[in-house]
Amino acid sequence: MFRSFAKSRNVVTLFHSPSSAVSKQILSVLSKNKETTAAKVFDLEVIEAPPTKDQLRALRSYTTSAGGGADTFVAASGADVVRPMVVDWLNGRAVVGDDLPGVQALVEELKKD
Repeated sequence: MFRSFAKSRNVVTLFHSPSSAVSKQILSVLSKNKETTAAKVFDLEVIEAPPTKDQLRALRSYTTSAGGGADTFVAASGADVVRPMVVDWLNGRAVVGDDLPGVQALVEELKKD
């Protein structure tokens, strides 16, 4: 009866560049932290393709609201997007490039939720 009130699990997307050492490190951090001993913290989606137009629109709003320079990594076409990029869709947060401490901070926030 109350199943509809259950909290849905967050989906975190890594726009991954397999040729990048930093992207591989970030993938490792996310993979290790997606589960705690008690429960799954988030679902990890790894995408090697560029973001879609709709995803780019959302990413612009996430980075603009965070005070980041959205135009520095989100160009008019998805092919020009800097990767790796980690996106927390549920909470509207994105970490771009080689910001490993930013990814770790995002993961810690997800563990608190």
